[in-house]
Amino acid sequence: MQRKKYLVKNTALFALNSIGTRLITFLLVPIYTKAFDTSEYGGVDLVTTVATILVPIITINIGEAVMRFSLDENAERDKIVSVGTVFAALSVVLGTIVFAILMIFSQIQINPGIVYLYCVSQGLYQTSSCNLRGQEKLLQYAIGNIISTFSAAILNIIFLLVLRLGANGYFLAYILSFFIAAVYCSISGGLVYNSEKIQHRQATYEKYGKIFDRASPKFINVVDYEFIRPCYGDCNDWNCRKWSLCNII
Repeated sequence: MQRKKYLVKNTALFALNSIGTRLITFLLVPIYTKAFDTSEYGGVDLVTTVATILVPIITINIGEAVMRFSLDENAERDKIVSVGTVFAALSVVLGTIVFAILMIFSQIQINPGIVYLYCVSQGLYQTSSCNLRGQEKLLQYAIGNIISTFSAAILNIIFLLVLRLGANGYFLAYILSFFIAAVYCSISGGLVYNSEKIQHRQATYEKYGKIFDRASPKFINVVDYEFIRPCYGDCNDWNCRKWSLCNII
């Protein structure tokens, strides 16, 4: 009976988290269609795709490792969280490869510093939220997701409709929302540094084992974009606009 209650509770939390965040994102679609120029859709789509590839790389996907080993019975969570904190901090340095990547995609008009912060903030948030899942603090995990999505919605309204910052404002809204949610998840999950290290064998497995699982599908999307773009120009037509909007959603 206890396990059934546990299952029902967790299922309800994940359902609330999933439905709530997707509903808020769906309600933002009219704002995007009003605020973006047709020329901005392709750039936003490409930056989002590139970030999806880079985040697992610059964080070495350590969030998955933190969640995986925290679920073990008698797990030394202080050591595990310590390693997660170190690699999360390291992503701030590794994230500088964003500037080299943007030199390849010269058609992107979005500020490189904003793209860098977008990748780094997303990586920090993913690591801290995975720590909550590993500790089975699912209520705090769901609240963190809702905070991130709700903050992004409010900030998008301000940056896109009031300040009219365009694509830069879109990413700036998500940067701030990721940082806000990451701070909440870190406080809730105790994401702190400890001088002791998790076993090298475990860290090495997760360091290399899951990066390409997350990155490879989006890499294909980027390659597709570069092959198709010369045929259709700079993605100013309505068909490309619809495709980009779907990827944003």
